[in-house]
Parts: sequence; C-alpha cells; structure tokens
Amino acid sequence: MVFCFAVLFASNTMAQKIYAEDVTINANGEATLVINLETVDLAINTQLTLLLPEGISIPYDEEMEEWGVKAGSVLYTKPSIEVSNDGNEYNFLIYKNAANAVYKSKKGSLLSITLKAGDLKAGLLEGTIKDVVLNNEARQEMSGFENPSTFKIKVVNSDINTDDDAIYAEDATALKGGSGVLTVCLKNAQPTSAYSFDLLLPDGVTVDSYTLSSRHNEHTKTMKRNETTGVYSFAVLSLQSNEVAGNDGAILTLNLKVADNVAVGNYDVKIQNAKYSLTSGSASVSMPDMVSVLIIEDHIKGDVNGDGDVDIADAVCVVNYVVGKPTTNFVAKAADVNGDGDIDIADAVRIVNFVVGKIDALAPRF
Repeated sequence: MVFCFAVLFASNTMAQKIYAEDVTINANGEATLVINLETVDLAINTQLTLLLPEGISIPYDEEMEEWGVKAGSVLYTKPSIEVSNDGNEYNFLIYKNAANAVYKSKKGSLLSITLKAGDLKAGLLEGTIKDVVLNNEARQEMSGFENPSTFKIKVVNSDINTDDDAIYAEDATALKGGSGVLTVCLKNAQPTSAYSFDLLLPDGVTVDSYTLSSRHNEHTKTMKRNETTGVYSFAVLSLQSNEVAGNDGAILTLNLKVADNVAVGNYDVKIQNAKYSLTSGSASVSMPDMVSVLIIEDHIKGDVNGDGDVDIADAVCVVNYVVGKPTTNFVAKAADVNGDGDIDIADAVRIVNFVVGKIDALAPRF
C-alpha cells in the first residue's frame, strides 16, 4: 500500500484546467465567485467567457467605471483585465503590455468575481465557463482544458451562518433506485421543547423512516404526508416540557427512498413553515424557509470497485488506476470523491480518511 502511494506521487501529472468553485448566494445579495487555474506551463494571457444564469450578474460601478472583478494570486502585478458583456454572457481578456510578463504561478486563483443576485427563489442554478484560450511563454496556445466547464450557484433566501433561528437540512446524496440519508438541524437562539416544520422533497423521493437525535429527551414525534401535495409535516414535542439540548445541531435523521425513474441530477429540498415554541411560555418563534441540495447519483461515491461498500479496497483501486493498472471493475465516476474533476492521490487519501473515520462525508458540500 505504501509503495503504491509512492509510485503514484512520482507518476501523477497535473491536468490543465480553468474551473469555478461552487458558490452560495442570498437572494438580493452578493457573493464572491472564485475562478481557479491549473496549467503545466506558465501562461502570459487568458481569454474566457463566463455564462451566468438569469437573475445573477456582475455589478458595474458607473462612477468608478469598474466591474466587480479582482485579480487572483496567479496573475502578474497590475494586470489588464478587460470585461465586456452581452446580457448574462461576460467576456474576459487578461493580459499585460510588458516584456516578459508571465503569470506568477501555474496553480491558484485566476479571478475573484463579485456576483449579485436578484429577487430569486431559493434553488440550485448552473453557470458555465467556455471559450477558454491561454498562451504560454512561447506564445503557443495551451490545450487540454475542459471546455466548457460548469459550476453550481446555490441561491438561498436566508443565510444559516447569520440567522439565529432556523431549521435546515444539510446537503445530501442519494442513490437512484436506492436510498440516502438526510440530516435535519435546528438552530435555536432560545430554549425550546417543541418545534414543527414542513418538508418538500423531489418527486419520486420519499421518507422511509426517521429518528430523533440525542438532543431530545423523551420527546414525541409525528410525521404526516399530504398525498396531494407530497409535503411532509413534522412535529416534535415534550409532554414534560423537556428542552431540546443545545442551540445548534442535528434533530432528525431521515432515511430516504429514491424511485427508479428519478433522473440523476441536483434537486431542491425545501423546509417551510418552521417554528419552535419557547420553553418559558406559550410564544413561538417563526423561522425562514430554507433550501438545501439533494444530489441523485447512479453510483455510490467512493465505491470504486462496485461491490456496494466503501473501504480500503476502493482506495487501492484508485491507486491502481492512476499508475496505469485499472481493474476491470473500476467505476470512474465514483472515484472523484473530492469533486475537483481529477482522479488522483487526493481521492485515494480521502477514501482512506473516510474509512478510518477522520471525515464524515466523501463528497464536498456547499
């Protein structure tokens, strides 16, 4: 095992790519989109087109005559960054009129871009980077980029990091025709012994069973499903007015079932009409609607050998693939567990860390 990893370090070569990190933005708010660069040679200039979804834009300061764009760490000092747009399509040209001007690094952030959201509904949107052209020091066009590449923009109507009170679901992954686990959390600024909320899942996804977390002490739980709308209504209370322990963390674990006809993709999970009752009296606190992402896949992330389990054998499978000795049962789309678009040593290490319990999830989340 150790030998295989040593060989992998020696033989691994970096792919060339320009990609944007997934970003979360509040409706009517702003967020920063980071575009990263990885190249084999140092570049001297870059052209690319950024296609944003409707309702998402890059702000322009009329007085300063500036776009909301900043140079990243790989660029030379004081680069020229020209931006033009046609609707939601933004064209970038990055260069410097100086002799021997080359980028500082082959890997790092290329641009930091301010995004502005309109009055959008919560949900998951997609942006695209396309028409990528880079030239190296020899003024040759560099090839091998994924072109186009996509990224996710998660729109929320509230920010769980700043809200004092919220019931929210963590982003989760489920298997098409199989199952998944959805964790629901409560953030309560004041003591409570009872709460309720409505949950809307994608069509074809149902709750098979659910359990209360250790934050509860002799609490009673109920779940009802409206067969017309598909909305689940949850209510949890304590007849002895026992408080829910703590002020933030998991309250419910939902075991999901996914029908065979659900398409692979990203879906909204919505929590609405959430409120909790104050232990000190009859008053209740209403909370904002929240949206998370449920990713439906046709494979188990990390199950690289396709045996239904994620274990050390899967990490070994990744090593064998990278050193050019893939097994016949190798499942490539299950191997990129860190979501960076490559299958390399980092994926094998992440699988090992997951198996030994150092991390609790394989796929990175928003």
